[in-house]
Amino acid sequence: MKEFNPTDKNGGTLPIRVVVGLGNPGEEYEHTYHNVGILFLRELETMCEAVPKIHSLKKFEYSKIGSQVLARPCTFMNESGEAVREVLRFFKETPDHLLVVHDDSDLLLGTYKIDFGRGTAGHRGVASIIGLLHTKNFYRLRIGIRPPTLEGGKRMKASEFVLKKIKKRDLETLSDVFRTITE
Repeated sequence: MKEFNPTDKNGGTLPIRVVVGLGNPGEEYEHTYHNVGILFLRELETMCEAVPKIHSLKKFEYSKIGSQVLARPCTFMNESGEAVREVLRFFKETPDHLLVVHDDSDLLLGTYKIDFGRGTAGHRGVASIIGLLHTKNFYRLRIGIRPPTLEGGKRMKASEFVLKKIKKRDLETLSDVFRTITE
């Protein structure tokens, strides 16, 4: 069973021990753009050739791949900080070994970025995490979900698409991005 070992811009391996995929609980949100973090974790479990045993606790579910923890909050996006704080406490980890995977409506669909120590950029799930951890010093895997600009140059507001079901062609694009990230 291989672990997920993302690298920085210089090719160095990041010290990730906990990966948290953000999203909203419930079937109505399952395949929405806002749940890209959770979809990535599911894909990661498959790509790492793991048959994880899902453990459910009050605020999060988790599985393990090797020594890495993959966690999904059972809270809504805007309360993600509660779950992330509990994950870190439960596993006695620090934020500098945390990778939060989430949608980013500022990045075009098909793109991604890995950052450390960034602000919220308006993402309420990330704001909740920063607020409850009292630090922004953790890694973030930001997966782009923004559709191309509409005809006439109009840019959609995030609220117009983040909670919509992912279109089939967009899901294929996201699957390609997930594979690129894990390779």
